[in-house]
Amino acid sequence: MHMFLHQMSPHPLPWGFCGVSMQFIMVMAWALVIGGAYMLIRDLIKRGRNAPAGHDCRESNRNLLDRRLASGEINRDEYDAIRHKLEE
Repeated sequence: MHMFLHQMSPHPLPWGFCGVSMQFIMVMAWALVIGGAYMLIRDLIKRGRNAPAGHDCRESNRNLLDRRLASGEINRDEYDAIRHKLEE
């Protein structure tokens, strides 16, 4: 069968490309698709677990604001103004 397809093709394929080699390429392609989908879903689930919600989000914003004040990125007046906006 392989010889017949090789002779009938306008662009003959190299020996061994059909058969085992083509099956291997197909298995690897599906492995990449399934592996990529698995990694994407795993990453989305991990992000969902780590995402702050509600009050926790305000607290993390407050911690970030405190760190910026401590590092000297903002002065006390800017700190008070931003803190007031966060508490609204």
